[in-house]
Amino acid sequence: MAGDLPLEERLVVVDADQPGAAAAAVPTGRVLHEYGDRIRVETPSPDPSGAPAAPPAEVPAELLAQLSETEALGLRALQLRLSDEYASAKAQRPRQGEPWDMDYSCTDEGEAAAPEDAGAPVPPGAPTSAYLEGRVAVGVIMVEGPSADLQFSAAERAKVVAEVQNGLSYLATANPAAGVSFVYDVRVVRVGVSADPADPDLEGRWRNPAMAALGFAADFGGVGAYVRDLRTRVNSRWAYCAFFVKYPVRHFAYASIGGPRVVMHYDNDGWGPDNIDRVFAHETGHVFGCPDEYAGSGCDCGGSWGRFGKPNLNCERCAPGGGIPCLMKGNDFTMCPVTPAHLGWMPSRIVAKHSVKVADVNGASAANGALLIQWPYHGGENQAFRADHLGDGWYRLVALHSTKVLDVEGASTANGARLLQWPWHGGNNQQFRIEGVGDGYARITARHSGRALDVTGSSTANGAQLIQWDYHGGDNQRWLLTSPVPAAHSGQVLDVSGGSTTRGALVVAWPYHGGANQAFRFERLAGGWYRIVAQHSGLVLDVEGSSTANGARLLQWPWHGGPNQQFAVNALGDGNVRITARHSGRALDVAGASQGNGAQILQWDWHGGPNQRWLVPQVVTVAGAPEPPGAEAEAGPVGIPQPRADEETLTGADAAGGRG
Repeated sequence: MAGDLPLEERLVVVDADQPGAAAAAVPTGRVLHEYGDRIRVETPSPDPSGAPAAPPAEVPAELLAQLSETEALGLRALQLRLSDEYASAKAQRPRQGEPWDMDYSCTDEGEAAAPEDAGAPVPPGAPTSAYLEGRVAVGVIMVEGPSADLQFSAAERAKVVAEVQNGLSYLATANPAAGVSFVYDVRVVRVGVSADPADPDLEGRWRNPAMAALGFAADFGGVGAYVRDLRTRVNSRWAYCAFFVKYPVRHFAYASIGGPRVVMHYDNDGWGPDNIDRVFAHETGHVFGCPDEYAGSGCDCGGSWGRFGKPNLNCERCAPGGGIPCLMKGNDFTMCPVTPAHLGWMPSRIVAKHSVKVADVNGASAANGALLIQWPYHGGENQAFRADHLGDGWYRLVALHSTKVLDVEGASTANGARLLQWPWHGGNNQQFRIEGVGDGYARITARHSGRALDVTGSSTANGAQLIQWDYHGGDNQRWLLTSPVPAAHSGQVLDVSGGSTTRGALVVAWPYHGGANQAFRFERLAGGWYRIVAQHSGLVLDVEGSSTANGARLLQWPWHGGPNQQFAVNALGDGNVRITARHSGRALDVAGASQGNGAQILQWDWHGGPNQRWLVPQVVTVAGAPEPPGAEAEAGPVGIPQPRADEETLTGADAAGGRG
């Protein structure tokens, strides 16, 4: 365990001059952090035999001497986080759980009035941090001045990178389904300006010469240019930067809502350097659209925040009881139900196998105690749920329309107890395990009772009640979690053009809007292949005319079982997957790597570009899923969501075929 996070992290060093370097370059677990070409931090995939992960090999001295500054600091940061000294500091973390406005403030609300930000233009081009999914570039820039008190020691530099790494490990694993991984550019920049607490432009005093030293415009616009350049250089979906200084600053930590930058003082005011990780994770939340939730920020329970435009329902000033612990409210590595929606984490539909109807909050009610039923899918937010990881393999299931969670009524342990929605209080009757059952579906088990989510009486009728019951393996206890399928290069999702239900309608890339034509089920077939079913039409993805040529289009068509309707799904180690057509061995591809609305989905030879990488968080893939023809072995199976190293694997071992 690194730091105080309940997950195993390991170092991977890629040395191109050593035997086996090509194999080492292929991730064998989820990649959390990348530093240059040679240093990577992963959460290892669980060994099916239960054997512990092998310790990393010693880094040869000659390789250490060749590491770049970014690589060397990434390595030292993980070594620090694995040390007893670091663990002890985290165990005695000051001001654990206190709201961020207790005596000291990390508010961002003063930014708009600050001289350096007043009227600052929005950087041109596409947004650089719209929602927290996929590969994210982070520029860590330590700005030093001419005097010793403005400079970082070698130990302090490693401490900064370790704290950033610890905070972002939390965000990368808080929702494994989001496939978040961070890639870094770490710079130490020396500028010639002294400190002047009376300067009205405290940030610009050191920031502008620092940007000039990095080769960009010496103003706030240069920050946006650096971030866009970093994004291009490392081929990430998103990018932002963080300045660490010992110069006077107007708040000890602050960020631009929506990016592109964070500013932090090394002393971290009264919170101290041992809390940099949580403060940095909090400020990263702002970069990706989250509001403050502590009273001193002046928050209210309204507004429209983040990717889905959700209100700030956990604001301490107006939420019931002052709200619940949350990273955006206080010094905690926890999240309230609404923060993941602000971060833009996509919901899933929970489909019953026996009826092909979905879990639905009755009448789209937002009231406490509204019952859970099954109903035909119509795309409403009362049919959309987000699985938030709570640790040790347990999840809460949050209804997107209300931000309330699934709850077994009265914490009853009896067969037949009803499922309803209720505000999150952390009880075991609000926690569930999601376990693959070997046919592409999952069992959902309540923690307090050990009983399974069940449709009463195996009814296929609209409105049948969801209850808990002893698990017997019936299809009314088998659930499929379906979700949109975003492309790594653009974040746009698979979409049946125009919402058409007709055979032959083309499949394109389109911004996510929650429609039924953007929801897909991955149904496992004999041999580990999948058919991909459009939720709105019941038709399947099909390569037009069974063509094996590059450029053949994807469309929807009635299921006939041909190999042009069957696909392999293989994890790539970065949270994304490759989807390969069985008949041709070619990969699903966004034509021309276009980021435009309506770009055609087609098949093409695999080249590994981000327009061929897809986020498929809700597939249940068993070990031994087929490799595409001619493909090298990839990382392990995908999960629901992908499990952390300290969780049970969510994939089944049963190789029996599913439907079709």
